[in-house]
Amino acid sequence: MDHRRPMRLSPVLFARDDLLALGRQRIEQLLQGSGALLFLSGEAGIGKTRLLDALVREAQSEGVQVTTAAVFPGDIELSGGLLLDLAHALTRSTAPAWSTIGSAISATLARGAAEPGDAHRQRRLVVLEIVDRIAELADGGPTLLALEDLHWADDLTLQVLAQLARRVRDLPLLVIGTYRSDELYPRIPMREWRARLLGQRLAEEARLRRRIVRRGAA
Repeated sequence: MDHRRPMRLSPVLFARDDLLALGRQRIEQLLQGSGALLFLSGEAGIGKTRLLDALVREAQSEGVQVTTAAVFPGDIELSGGLLLDLAHALTRSTAPAWSTIGSAISATLARGAAEPGDAHRQRRLVVLEIVDRIAELADGGPTLLALEDLHWADDLTLQVLAQLARRVRDLPLLVIGTYRSDELYPRIPMREWRARLLGQRLAEEARLRRRIVRRGAA
């Protein structure tokens, strides 16, 4: 089942064999029942989406079910922006189970915003409930969750991803997220969350770099 948006960039990848190989290893582990959280980082326009699309196609060829969500400019000020996008995608799914999960995520976000009381406790409950719902995506088999533009993610979204990272190794759930490494400014939430997840080895990062072409002397 494919909830990918239409591909925006050329599917051709040049000199990315090492990164493709890493992604394929994670897909193989996914098929064996073990997930992971993998970041694809690099500056704008360097090919993160092309690489993500290539890995999505690879996963689909192995029978992996796929869904996607994205963060948009301004979402950093919106609590759970990526989670709302994910919930919307799932509720439009033709799979009844996924549609139910999407509705549950939307309801949890709405309830968390409306309930009075201990704000920290409410946030914690919201995070745990959404993680439980996302984990249920893998009940139907190996699942890839593709997330784009995490550099715009808000704190609630990142808390959910951090909690999810502690569980995916025991689930057939692979989470691959892209972000612009040149936009992780000091006040951007993703900067701190990325460092923490990598430091605790709850996530790994594949960094795309510019290829320098050296020309021979004339």
